[in-house]
Amino acid sequence: MALSAKGNINVEGGTTTLTGGKTTSADCAFSDGIELSKESSLFVTGGKLTAIGGESIDTGGEEESKSFSQGIDSYKGNVSVSGTGKLEVKCDPIMDGEGLAYGFNILSGDLTVSDNAQVSAAATRAIRISNGNLKQTGGEITAVTTSREKYFGYSIDVERDSFAGMNDGAAVGNVEISGGTFDAANGRAYISQYQSTDNQGNFTVTGGTVKLASIYGVNKFNVSNGTVESQRISTDDLNLYSGSLTVREPVQKYNDKLYAEPAISCKNLTVNGGVLDVAWDWGEYTPIVFPTDEYEESPTPLVKMYQDVSTAAFNGGTTILNTGCAGNTAIRIENVILGEDIVETGADDSHIQKSSDTPVMFSAKAVDTPINEAVIADVKFDYEPGDAPQESAKIFLPGDSDKYEIAYECWEEMENGNPVAFWYSDASKYTSSMERINQFEEGKKYMYSIELKAKDGYAFVDNCPVMVNNTMVAPTNVIKTQDGLLITAVKTITPTEPVQQKDIEVVEIINATITFKDGDKPVFTGKVPDNEDYAFRCEWWSLDDNTGLVSTEPEWGSEIYKNKITAFEAGKTYHYGVYVTAYYGNFSPDAKLKINGEYVNYKRVGDDDNMQSMWLETDLTMTPKSVEIPTEPTIPTTPTEPVVPTEPTEPVVPTEPTVPTEPTKPTTPTTPTTPTEPTKPTTPTTPTTPVNPTGPTNPTNPISSGNNPITSPKTGYEGDITLWFAVMFVFCGGVAGGVAYNKYRKPKKQ
Repeated sequence: MALSAKGNINVEGGTTTLTGGKTTSADCAFSDGIELSKESSLFVTGGKLTAIGGESIDTGGEEESKSFSQGIDSYKGNVSVSGTGKLEVKCDPIMDGEGLAYGFNILSGDLTVSDNAQVSAAATRAIRISNGNLKQTGGEITAVTTSREKYFGYSIDVERDSFAGMNDGAAVGNVEISGGTFDAANGRAYISQYQSTDNQGNFTVTGGTVKLASIYGVNKFNVSNGTVESQRISTDDLNLYSGSLTVREPVQKYNDKLYAEPAISCKNLTVNGGVLDVAWDWGEYTPIVFPTDEYEESPTPLVKMYQDVSTAAFNGGTTILNTGCAGNTAIRIENVILGEDIVETGADDSHIQKSSDTPVMFSAKAVDTPINEAVIADVKFDYEPGDAPQESAKIFLPGDSDKYEIAYECWEEMENGNPVAFWYSDASKYTSSMERINQFEEGKKYMYSIELKAKDGYAFVDNCPVMVNNTMVAPTNVIKTQDGLLITAVKTITPTEPVQQKDIEVVEIINATITFKDGDKPVFTGKVPDNEDYAFRCEWWSLDDNTGLVSTEPEWGSEIYKNKITAFEAGKTYHYGVYVTAYYGNFSPDAKLKINGEYVNYKRVGDDDNMQSMWLETDLTMTPKSVEIPTEPTIPTTPTEPVVPTEPTEPVVPTEPTVPTEPTKPTTPTTPTTPTEPTKPTTPTTPTTPVNPTGPTNPTNPISSGNNPITSPKTGYEGDITLWFAVMFVFCGGVAGGVAYNKYRKPKKQ
């Protein structure tokens, strides 16, 4: 023994480790971390105490065998852990799986845990209490069996009586949990009720969270408030008053045949409130209808009851019995009592499940107001390596916060399709054995899930559509729970260092039709060049605030202009505009706009801070003129032979010029040739033979194009910003919220 006490031990702080030594004996050998002799107790209120049972060997038989190893051995004494105290009890690993290895071995005493205390026990029988009780009002208890054999060790073993006549009818052999977390999911729990009275051999939960692998031998299993999760439960009476009890019994395979034990075996079942949720867990197997059991001459039921004396009373709350496959028996019993307004659904008269997709239920007739859709927004997915997970999801649609709430968000680190670490926005979802995600790591895969909980008076409809961040979740990933929806595998991310996106400096529109004649109908032909990082969403012509036409009408934008342009009219000035959105990155605040090869000026309409989309009213305007039908050009006459000019006379040599007189004012000339300064006459050259004249050209378009800039007359037109905001929301679209979803949408490149 590392420490043997006659009297009480008080641990108030510090760190203490007590390890029993190796021992041998020809009879029974004992190695204890702490031995509490008669009526001595241990109180841990602070610090950490570790008690370890060492190796022990019994040499008295033909072969050596392992003997007793105990972290704490107490006789008629109590162990209490409270405040911030921590107590760890275990055995040397060499004793793992041995039948006489105990973390706690308490005879005629209690184990009590309260406040924020922490207790962990690991051994073949992690916690064994005989003639005493386990009581928890707060803190954490973790019990783990180290047995190598599945059905040998126990996480907890609470017995009513180890020695005949010791208790004299006292309230012993009980587990009572009213707060905190009790985790015995790694190993069976055993409660001995042999020859027990009503106040012995009971497992009672009035609060807190309880997790069990399975539990046997209970006199009364009572749940009122709190949350209990377990595999198989075997008890005389099972009573649920409020809170929740979830039972999942795994289906197994033996000799290539599937089989399952009843998830609940009891004499009497009473549900007065809360939620009893019982199902077989099929795991990797495809559900089947179980054949007739060769020993009981009937198929295995999900809930097994003793027919002659059993009663199942459903007086309130909700009971869900799901065998996973139509044709299996949910509960085998003749004496079923239904309380007022309680009905059974999903089963035939023999309580056989009728549909694989619909469990058997005992619940009130009242129908909750249906929730027909769920829309979640603002979930953060753009994590970088080193970032910590954040609680970010919000309910999007107005008024939906009155119908349901976000129960929790979850990230799971995935390796080979299995989760290896977790992050929950609700810390109560963690168990002590979970590896936690503190920050995202580069190159690793992380899967996001979220659970929604309906509020009182509401319920999600079957196959309820769910949208997260403007993306519909696959229906197979939306699982309806008793009071809400579990939405799994919403998105998987692999954080990487971000690549800096370059701003888009030039926006180019090609093939746009920007010239029309009087009476022409509007046509829209603009597009962007291939492989650009932005999309051309629409173009439009407008005459004034009330008159115009958008290229995507009538599907989108039909409500923007009251009056539609059906044909262009001469003498009126029309304005041209475009809408573009970036696939990646942003538009530069100084981005240039090029239309049909020419740069044009523009002004932005709407939200100037949104650099991923731009509504641009350009300086391109168009004023059609009346179409004049040209007359048929006359065929030109053959030009006459030019008259050969007579030989010019020899010019007279001018006399010396006198002082020039003031020239007379010239009369208004007829259409002159470009005048030049008079020069001295030269000898004229021989005239060239004229070429045939060309035919008349077609009338030029009244609007400039090509390399000649198109001007914008000063019309005083100003766009209605309110209308452009409306267009922006209409075009970005959404589901169930309609145009309101646009703020969460980033266009995808097609």
